[in-house]
Amino acid sequence: MTNTQNSNNKNFSIHPEVTKRLTKPIAIKLYKKLINKKAELSNRPFASKHALSHLGREKGGDQADQVNRLQEEAKYTGQMQRDLLLLEKILQALERMENGRYGICEQTEEVIELKRLESLPWTTLSIEGAEIAESENLFRQVR
Repeated sequence: MTNTQNSNNKNFSIHPEVTKRLTKPIAIKLYKKLINKKAELSNRPFASKHALSHLGREKGGDQADQVNRLQEEAKYTGQMQRDLLLLEKILQALERMENGRYGICEQTEEVIELKRLESLPWTTLSIEGAEIAESENLFRQVR
């Protein structure tokens, strides 16, 4: 292992319980994915805020222009809300890595599938857990 890898790994806060379920290289890879996505999302609200302020300066125009501005504002606001929710999930995933709960399904208490973690490293549900949660939500909607 090179010094760069050593110095990079010092900052990882991965609980030993996580590396019992995932190999250390995979845990580190997932940790880096979470950190990179966190950084990406942390910078996005500023771009959206800038775009919203630009839209707010545009005054006047006919009704169609005003509707377009409102639609753009709604689009940016919706994206910012989705980004903030995802950022919250990422922060929770990093916390689970630190406390040893990362990779455990909240619904079934079983280990989450590796392919699922690799595609959604912030997930809290295994495939089975997601199916159970979805059926519970459908049941609540029917009631």
